[in-house]
Amino acid sequence: MNAISDIPKPARLPGTAGLTFADAIVFVKQWDDRGEDIRRQRMSALHTAARILKLPPETIPCDVTWLNQRLFVQPAAAHGITHGRFQNVMAGLRDVLRRLGLHRPDLRGEAGLPEAWLRFLEGATAEAQRAGLRAFARFCAEKAMLPEQVTNATLAAYLEDDQRTRLSVASTRHGAHIARAWNRIRDNTPNLVHCLIQKVQEVWRAC
Repeated sequence: MNAISDIPKPARLPGTAGLTFADAIVFVKQWDDRGEDIRRQRMSALHTAARILKLPPETIPCDVTWLNQRLFVQPAAAHGITHGRFQNVMAGLRDVLRRLGLHRPDLRGEAGLPEAWLRFLEGATAEAQRAGLRAFARFCAEKAMLPEQVTNATLAAYLEDDQRTRLSVASTRHGAHIARAWNRIRDNTPNLVHCLIQKVQEVWRAC
């Protein structure tokens, strides 16, 4: 069935408000559906992130916005680890946060997107443009919005949601990329009456 309702949405676990990394470590230890190696890797990710932040685990909130504002300030080398190790740590953190219901699900591709959005994405002239718009398309579709209903306010709402639900350096940087990709498609799609580029700088500074 090709419906956005088929896509799983993050469900915050009861009692997760105010959790810290120390709580998350206890949570990981209790996983009974993951092997010992995975549990050890996830706990290592939490401890390594705490060292990067130079804070004890019990003082670090499991809050994606808070983490986005602090984990990506310096390159991995500044923390004495390789870029690859840093990426692995971030992947481990995302997994823990997802299982707590505090992070966006790891959705790839376009499965479940309504036909109107699939047609819209067909207008992308490059795969990078299309890939960059998929999450935005899913966000809009979940709100029952058609492509022609999207405005700058929609983009601003998406960027705010993205920073709150996705642990990534790109969550604070990609508003302009989305707008540019959108407008390239829009130029070849006459029924799209809104052009995000009109206010992209205002949206970008606000996010």
